[in-house]
Amino acid sequence: MFCFVCFAVAIVAVYALNTEFKSISLEAKNGLVSGLNYVVVKSIIVLPIFLLFSLCALGIPAFAIMNTPAAAAKRYFFIFAAVLFVFESFAELCSALQDDPILGMLTYAAFWCKRSF
Repeated sequence: MFCFVCFAVAIVAVYALNTEFKSISLEAKNGLVSGLNYVVVKSIIVLPIFLLFSLCALGIPAFAIMNTPAAAAKRYFFIFAAVLFVFESFAELCSALQDDPILGMLTYAAFWCKRSF
């Protein structure tokens, strides 16, 4: 169930990231921001949020309910955050490659379905 929720949220994120990409590319043309600065700052902002997401998603279910070994907790949190970051990065790529956000969402859905099952 949790994977489907991530998929549904990321599909909407492709649409939002498409509009964000269009505005950032316009700002880059006007010389207000560079692409490298945007990518670095966005990664710095997003990585702690994904660590928090992984803590919320795995904290109680994995370690309180399923009795997963606590020694592996740090590894689980970082791996889950890395998976979230990879899929979010691919959603950003799909939004940047397609001018039409619907095609970007379709590309992301095809990638997610192929990789998740």
